[in-house]
Amino acid sequence: MTLEFDFNDTAAPLELVVNLVGTGGVAGLACTVAVRLSPTTNSYLDWSDNTFKTSGWGVKDQPMTDLGTGVYQAILNVSLLGFTPLTGLPQKLIAEYNSSGVGTSGLASDTLIISELRPDAKLSRQYQSNRSEALGGLPGTLTLYEDDGVTVLSVQNLTDYAGNAVVNVPGSPAKRA
Repeated sequence: MTLEFDFNDTAAPLELVVNLVGTGGVAGLACTVAVRLSPTTNSYLDWSDNTFKTSGWGVKDQPMTDLGTGVYQAILNVSLLGFTPLTGLPQKLIAEYNSSGVGTSGLASDTLIISELRPDAKLSRQYQSNRSEALGGLPGTLTLYEDDGVTVLSVQNLTDYAGNAVVNVPGSPAKRA
């Protein structure tokens, strides 16, 4: 299965379901999950310090919580892994699950894609509500600010409907706080 999480997610659920044919979910197993940096074969997350290593892990195989009815879960804090939208392409990880108990054993895996899931929604909100300033000219400009109200997010050229200069008129809106 492929799971997609945002760079900023703090509670990304990694879940394993263990069933026996004719019985259903199997509770009470000792299940773990290791997170590997793909496409490597040996760089795993150290759950104790949230870094990827090829050896010397404090906790490589994270114990999973038994939620009952054969469902096991570990929570991954993606925001602590150091990935950012500035790194460009999404990051690919592999969650490798291991389950063991009396009369059972098993392996499973999920592909994890870490990306910026909500950039369009964020930008739409910023255009609707963040500080902005319009200045006349040919072309005029519309400056949109980041959420902090100080950092410039974008500057767009403005003209009227016919491509003429935009004129500053006293009393007309030119700023939004």
